[in-house]
Amino acid sequence: MAASADSGTWENHRQMGYTSEDSIKPWIPSTARRVIAYIQASHVDGDNRDTYLNRAYEGLQYLLSEQKSDGRFEREADAEPPQGPGHGDDYTMSTLDEVYDTALGGVALLAGYREFGTTAYLNGAKAAADWTITGGALESNYRCDSADSNWSTESPLEAASFFANANYVGLIAWLLASVYEETGTSTYIDHAVTACDSIMDWQLGDGTWYHYLGSSPDHDKRMIYHCITLRGLLETYWAIRGDPGYASFQTELEGSITDAVNYMIDQQKSNDDKKLREYKDGASTWVSGLEALSMAHDYLDNGSDLNGLIFAVARHTQDVAYKGSESSPPYKAAEARHHDILNFGWYLHSTIWGKIYPGEV
Repeated sequence: MAASADSGTWENHRQMGYTSEDSIKPWIPSTARRVIAYIQASHVDGDNRDTYLNRAYEGLQYLLSEQKSDGRFEREADAEPPQGPGHGDDYTMSTLDEVYDTALGGVALLAGYREFGTTAYLNGAKAAADWTITGGALESNYRCDSADSNWSTESPLEAASFFANANYVGLIAWLLASVYEETGTSTYIDHAVTACDSIMDWQLGDGTWYHYLGSSPDHDKRMIYHCITLRGLLETYWAIRGDPGYASFQTELEGSITDAVNYMIDQQKSNDDKKLREYKDGASTWVSGLEALSMAHDYLDNGSDLNGLIFAVARHTQDVAYKGSESSPPYKAAEARHHDILNFGWYLHSTIWGKIYPGEV
């Protein structure tokens, strides 16, 4: 089990794909992910429920303490920024990269509100969502119609900066659609739909998303990022279900989601373990993928191929040793056990989406 610090944070300082040797504050997504995971795990492990919820509470309080007055979560820059267009400058640090931290931090706060009913968590999630709309994080996406924007001649604000990572836009949609579910405020779903519309425009024929930064052309094909982008579409799809005003858009979403899921099915390995192909093959692939695949199954019922993939992904997680990486869920032992995964899957389906986990026990 990953241990939390006294501050309620988790000591992962990874910044934008590399690790700084300097002493900097904990990375917001590390705490946000664990808050979400502890809340979920508390529902399937009654023996440790109080411990899990206490750790979630500590993480939530830390997130509130770090949230700025405008709703964003500030990402601290390292001394040596990574290579690549748009990385490391003032605009990138204050807007482009902070959208990841702010959106995920907002999602964690909303999970805290749903669990504890604390109004401060809902207000924090709303403030994060508001920042993605009014603080430049979302609006700058729509100032360019093409992936051919030239970073050398256009300012980052004018270029299609967020399409450097489609998963950033997916995170925005995830947060906005979720906040809409809690508040019913139409501006959130309107902007979530706008974000999803942009995501679909950038989807490739194989169901993946175009990655703008030439230094890493397959970045968003990695399953962890593919699933984040897909999650934004799924959360928005759920939020507009049955709304006649969005009937045609819901049909478009169904097609995009189906293409994205089919890509994942196509990437399933043919050997006995039936795992997804992923160059890192790490825990984050399976944890982030399981929920997205589960939601797609319940919303669209993509058939037996998807059922088999979901169960294979869940079964594989028992073989993954969790050693404190930023994406590791808080299971009772260092290595996630098979029945924990089955119970977790059952909880996700029966409690959240009303269907039982597909596959054999």
